Amino acid sequence: MKKTIKVFAAIMLITALVFSIASCGLDVKKITGDWTVETLNGKTIAECAAESGYPEYFYAQNYTFTEKTVVGTGCATGSIQSTPTYDLTVRADGVEVIQDGNVIFSFVYDEKNDKLTMGLDNNGVKYSYVYKRGSTDLQALLDAANGGAEEAPAEENYEGGEEEYSEEGYGEEAAY
Repeated sequence: MKKTIKVFAAIMLITALVFSIASCGLDVKKITGDWTVETLNGKTIAECAAESGYPEYFYAQNYTFTEKTVVGTGCATGSIQSTPTYDLTVRADGVEVIQDGNVIFSFVYDEKNDKLTMGLDNNGVKYSYVYKRGSTDLQALLDAANGGAEEAPAEENYEGGEEEYSEEGYGEEAAY
């Protein structure tokens, strides 16, 4: 009888653990779809462009999330480029983007405001991106800039894609 109670208690404990682990992750369906930059370090892409002298397209980015993958599109180099399709790992407050088994960056989901945040550290310079639902017409930004603006200067670390950035200082402990 005691053995039966112990086995039953162990089964109940394992069941409780399985359900508690399963409920810890974000429902990734909440972030599926298109997302675009709303702000970079608290400024719109228009404000960033005005301050830096770079055209707006330099700062524009779109991400498309499925339940298991993400692909990014940007035009910082003066032409529209897409990242490879990366795998996602769901965590309690967002998703981690995986390349070759390694986390290359993370998105934190703010359910109350329906926003995604990504923090990056590029050679000691920290960036905080906030994304809203939707996508920016990257071709329209390029066309507008090419109608009279100079070509954007090359960004040294962009060419290799997002993997050039590290997430140091922007882990799960980061407050967004």
